[in-house]
Amino acid sequence: TVCVTLVVGVYATLFVRNQLLQEVQYEIDREAITGAQRIGLYLGAVHHNLKNMAASSLVINGIVDSYGRDNYLTPFLSDFRISDSLLVDVGLFDFKGKLIARSSPQVEEDISREAGFSEVLQGRSNADYHHHDTAQDSYIAITYPVFYEATQRPEGVLLGRVHLDNFPDILKVNKQSLFYFKLTDRSGATVGNWPWPENDEILKRQ
Repeated sequence: TVCVTLVVGVYATLFVRNQLLQEVQYEIDREAITGAQRIGLYLGAVHHNLKNMAASSLVINGIVDSYGRDNYLTPFLSDFRISDSLLVDVGLFDFKGKLIARSSPQVEEDISREAGFSEVLQGRSNADYHHHDTAQDSYIAITYPVFYEATQRPEGVLLGRVHLDNFPDILKVNKQSLFYFKLTDRSGATVGNWPWPENDEILKRQ
């Protein structure tokens, strides 16, 4: 009788433990999917708004209006945002990749050697990740061609820089969060993590 009771007790304990692990895994998967959806929606909104801005008359005129564009172009680019807390640096460049106007000094002055620049001048949008040591300096560069109406050819490039330090707001995480998020690229290399603990031993499943 003692042996039977002991076996049943061990089985019940293992069953409950497995059930708890399955529930925890379900919650983790759900949060990961939700986080990925939030980032996808945010980047989709950035793409959509950049595409519309590249087709706006102010940006198109800014390509050729070398005398008057300083009065309207920089303020217009500076207004680009998805929300009050999610800012995107924006720059307008000519067909040689030289800067015409920008919303922030963080936007480079020449993008002619950036990956995908030639593809944008052929009429296609492009997105590339630029890694730095900190999430604050790392960003995703999204570029769209600016078509001049008279030629219907790309005469400029509109660049949007999405900084990774926007992502905690998108994922709705803070120091009190119960979940940790790690974002990786296609190769599996870590792009960012929020809010990753100093001691990652607590993340290892026992």
